[in-house]
Amino acid sequence: MGEAGHRSVMLFVIQRMDCDAFSACHDLDPAYAAGLAQATARGVEVLAYDRRISERAVTLGSPIPWRNAAGAGVRGAPDSARRSRG
Repeated sequence: MGEAGHRSVMLFVIQRMDCDAFSACHDLDPAYAAGLAQATARGVEVLAYDRRISERAVTLGSPIPWRNAAGAGVRGAPDSARRSRG
């Protein structure tokens, strides 16, 4: 769809609170990591967000940077989203 001019997005909602970046786990599923990298090369956006949980709702939180399968470079979130969680 991206090649046809339509916006294509893979959305990942991170359930952990100790993440400062997201990447597909090449060690556990190299085919998926490679496929995700190929998809982004063809125009698919990768968006990763943390989440907020309250007694009333689970909602999207802040964007989390995405690292491609090779771990080089960060995409998908503004620099302000890069933060350390101790």
